Amino acid sequence: MVKLSREFYSRISKIGLKKRWDREHAKVRISKKISPEKAAIHAYICGDGHIKIRNDNRGYPHHDIRIWPDNKELAYFIVHLFQKEFNIEPKIRDLGKYFRVEIASKPAFLNLIKIGNSATKDWQIPKNLTKKSKIKWIKAFFDCESNVDILGKRIALKSVNFNGLLQIRDALGFFKIDSKVYGPYQPKNLEHSLYGILTITRNNIYLYRKLINFNHPAKKKKLEEI
Repeated sequence: MVKLSREFYSRISKIGLKKRWDREHAKVRISKKISPEKAAIHAYICGDGHIKIRNDNRGYPHHDIRIWPDNKELAYFIVHLFQKEFNIEPKIRDLGKYFRVEIASKPAFLNLIKIGNSATKDWQIPKNLTKKSKIKWIKAFFDCESNVDILGKRIALKSVNFNGLLQIRDALGFFKIDSKVYGPYQPKNLEHSLYGILTITRNNIYLYRKLINFNHPAKKKKLEEI
C-alpha cells in the first residue's frame, strides 16, 4: 500500500479550497462604474472601517472588508448596499456598543481599492463621481464621523485627515453648502495625531438636510430637531 505524504493531502486540500472560492467569486457582481451604492460603501470604510489582506493560521490570505457602525439599523443598511452593488451578503456581529459588518471577498476587495484610498489618515473622496454618488459618499461619511449638536445648531466632523476635510468642504461647496475647516490641532496627548474639525452651521444646516441628510437614524432625528 502506497503511503501518501502530508504535502500531497495539503496540496489536494488547497486545490479543493481554491475551487470553492472560485465558485463563490463567480457569484460576485463587479462593475467599473462608481455607483451611489459603491460610493457609500467606500465612505463607510473610510469613516468606520478597514480593508486589508489577513493571513489565517494556515497562511491562506483573506481579503477582509470590515465596517463598525454604532447602530443596528445602519448595519443592515450597509449590508443592503453590498447586496445591491456586489450581490454578496456580509455578516453582522453584535459587539455590544457597536456592530461589525464583515465579509471576505477578493473581487469586491480589488474593485473597492481601485476607486480611492480609504486609510484613516489618507482617505480621499473618489474622483469623477456623479452628483448622486457624491451625495451618497458625503452622507455615508457623515454617518460615521460627524456629531449633530442640537443646542449649538451645528454639525461638526472631526478627522485626523486634514486634507480630507478640505476635500469634503469643497464637495459641500459644490452643493452651495458653506462649511469651515479649523485646525489642525494638537491633542493633549502628544502621541496622538493632529486633527481638524469641519463645521456646518446656521442656515447651511437646513440646506444640508434638504440635499444630503443622514442614513444614521439617531443623527437624522437630531437634525430634524434643530
